[in-house]
Amino acid sequence: MQSVHRLSAFSIVALCLALPATSRAQAVDQTVAAATPSAAECARVEALSNTQRRVVDQAAGGVKSLISFVHGTRMIYQLDLMETVRWLEARQASQRACVIAAADDAIRAQGE
Repeated sequence: MQSVHRLSAFSIVALCLALPATSRAQAVDQTVAAATPSAAECARVEALSNTQRRVVDQAAGGVKSLISFVHGTRMIYQLDLMETVRWLEARQASQRACVIAAADDAIRAQGE
């Protein structure tokens, strides 16, 4: 996950350095806008199936709890531990992006 973030940050820096100074700010704004989730995307992140809710609850209990749950229910839910961890990480990243977007919206609303 961190290598993806490093690659994205590197790509943004490389893009900015390749552009004239006046275009750099626009490129950064467009990149940030593309990364900002919509309200519908944020609502979708929070909407969980019963199985997903159980996975999130078990993950909140710690690594041992999650491993035990995934292995104990793998014949029922067909979960794979690594796929489940990747899904949890992606969900957490989406949640963070939604929190940041909501904070940005609140700041903009105060400035208007």
